[in-house]
Amino acid sequence: CQPVHWLATITLRHEALRDRLLEQLSETGIDARQMIFPVHMAAPYSKSNDPAEYPVTKSISLRSLHLQSSTGLEPEQINRISDVILDWVEPHDRD
Repeated sequence: CQPVHWLATITLRHEALRDRLLEQLSETGIDARQMIFPVHMAAPYSKSNDPAEYPVTKSISLRSLHLQSSTGLEPEQINRISDVILDWVEPHDRD
């Protein structure tokens, strides 16, 4: 039995970076997705929750993305994904 980590998630420091990084990953053939929205934003719960009460969860969601995950990913693939992310983030993530 091998554990399967369903989602590998990274959180960036700035919201504006997420979609730009997703675009870069897509252009280099790496599958990634926006982080799922917090539960309080889902239709069944949105009317009974004040979004202002959950600023941290919304911020994390808008700054995060899910990377591809599989027990079949080879170390070389993981290294390539990591390198693409680090090479992009370093010049773009400035305070």
